[in-house]
Amino acid sequence: VPNWIDITPYDRVLLSDSTFRQQHGLEDTFLVVFPGVLGPTQGLDFILDVAKELQTSNFKLQTSSVKFLFVGDGTEAGRLKERVRTEGLSNVLFWSFVSPDDYPRLLKEADVGLLSLRKDCKTPTVPGKLFGFLAASLPVMAFLNQESEGHRMIKEADCGMTMVSDNVGLAAESVRQFIANSERLGEYGKNGREYVENQFTKESCINQLLQKL
Repeated sequence: VPNWIDITPYDRVLLSDSTFRQQHGLEDTFLVVFPGVLGPTQGLDFILDVAKELQTSNFKLQTSSVKFLFVGDGTEAGRLKERVRTEGLSNVLFWSFVSPDDYPRLLKEADVGLLSLRKDCKTPTVPGKLFGFLAASLPVMAFLNQESEGHRMIKEADCGMTMVSDNVGLAAESVRQFIANSERLGEYGKNGREYVENQFTKESCINQLLQKL
């Protein structure tokens, strides 16, 4: 039985209203967002390593800075925040959870949606946040374990980049190339939205089940 998602809340978002970016002074920031649980399974030290590599190399876009935004909480949150503080990672931000009503707006205002799982996970898990990214027409950047079905889905949807979370240098270079290609990012967002409409809305999933019955 496949997962499905209600895409209508993402279609109701009006970005002309008061926004998260305005509230937090991020109007000129390229925002890579990771929403959800900050736990050991997510392997977020790898993402901090990538952020550190990008900061060390002084990578930024022509018109904006690049920041990684973690929205949520979990058992690793305190340690990750302390690491950001002690290592001076100015390109990493933390927010607390947003309400379910505000979540579609958060994704709509981001530039890229980030997925992360530890490289030593052995399950085919697909992070559930992927479906929200697709519904919000958000390009996807994924660093997952080899076994994750997320690799297949992202490639099938042609909605972003995906790689195994085991090489910081390669990941940082991939991020540079990925987010610098603004025209391609728009295509990824459009492709992802079409994919979720065709494969993972409630109606499409029910039709798939009925066909199998």
